[in-house]
Amino acid sequence: MKNLSIKILNKVINVNNVENFNQEANQHKGFNTLIVAAPDMIGRLVGRRLPFREVKEKTKVSVGVCSSILAWDAEQLPIDGLSIAGFHTGWQDMNIVSDLALIRPVSWHNQSVIAIGDVYDKAGKIVPVAPRSILQAQIRRLKEVGLIATVATELEFYLTPNSNVARRAIRKRHDYAIDGVTNKMEFFFDELRNNLASSNIMVESWQSEWGLGQWEVNLARGNPIDVADSHTLFKLAVKEFAEKHGYKANFMAKPESFQVGSSGHIHISLRDKSGRPVLFDHSVPQHISKTCLYAIRGILHYTPECMPLYASNINSYRRLAAGEFCGQGPSWGLDNRTVTCRVIADDEESAHLEFRIPGADANPYLAIAGVLASVRKGILDQREPNKKIIGNASVQVSKLYPMTLELATENFIKSSWSKDEFGEEFVSHFGAHLKHEFQQFGSSVTDWELKRYADV
Repeated sequence: MKNLSIKILNKVINVNNVENFNQEANQHKGFNTLIVAAPDMIGRLVGRRLPFREVKEKTKVSVGVCSSILAWDAEQLPIDGLSIAGFHTGWQDMNIVSDLALIRPVSWHNQSVIAIGDVYDKAGKIVPVAPRSILQAQIRRLKEVGLIATVATELEFYLTPNSNVARRAIRKRHDYAIDGVTNKMEFFFDELRNNLASSNIMVESWQSEWGLGQWEVNLARGNPIDVADSHTLFKLAVKEFAEKHGYKANFMAKPESFQVGSSGHIHISLRDKSGRPVLFDHSVPQHISKTCLYAIRGILHYTPECMPLYASNINSYRRLAAGEFCGQGPSWGLDNRTVTCRVIADDEESAHLEFRIPGADANPYLAIAGVLASVRKGILDQREPNKKIIGNASVQVSKLYPMTLELATENFIKSSWSKDEFGEEFVSHFGAHLKHEFQQFGSSVTDWELKRYADV
């Protein structure tokens, strides 16, 4: 596992961008470290650090990593039953290959840059089960039917002060508040936002949320891969800045039983090859096009088979089961926050769908891939959804989506549609991860059990 394999690849891709960046680096910042990384199955970045001076004149870089990066759980314990990695393979090497044209400064790290790349096997073939590979495949499939997606994510998270004195300041709710408590956090968010902007991660807005110490940040829209990369780096930055300022950042879907959950909503708009928005139609009431209706139906209809892509751990379902403004079944409506698929159709340019099932803990690559697959299939099916919901969707839905990880996993691994969309190898691979997760939970004694039964 410790074998270091580093290759510099000289194939020219977008070399002008690389040259411009290198000129800026040489003249202004003098970066020392290049981080070459890829997301693991949970969505965390893994990789290696290299001396930047060794690679800055190149266009691609490849670093060797152990195949365990795609074969461990949240605590980095190995998972049994995987075909691509394990003791039966000798825990072989894989490579993370990054295009240096896509390099970003990591401005909160001293003199560092990062290149997020893709995972390849030793034969030079892309590993199809890697999360970034799954998303790229769905982008290609959407393009094949003449559509281009623009997406955005919004993330909620908790900032818990380390000090008991400071913790008392978040005993009251401050949803949308502009007050003394929230104003004191400007120093944190100013520094965070400025550093993110230097790393090409744009924050559109931020606000205090309803939970005690909860915040929401809306990231700028863009192409799905860039947005997933930015989303992942954003979470990393928030955690590091929180620690710097005496806070603990928590992106769990439901961090406390008495607290509201944290969402990771996905917004999507579509254009055709000519660049024309396809979700908006001036000629119909409320301006919802046929394509938009088909896309809504696709999202709602295929969610049961995609649920583990949106909610991949035990805690994810604590938020969903509580029904906290996230939708629990096939519901949609105009500017309605109680539904699963919220439609915004105020004008042609801003028309989009907001999918409210994913939590802040979702792997953005897999969650966005699930939305793209569902939207595309819905458009190809050309079937309209059920009637839109007016009012509270939680009392109007006729059926619920899977509300436990075990049931969601069963739907996912048995689905012929999931296998067609994401590949049998991925369904088997990710299914083994999911089974491992609820098996680990099933064999654990929880604090709830200790409190409830210790004196029996």
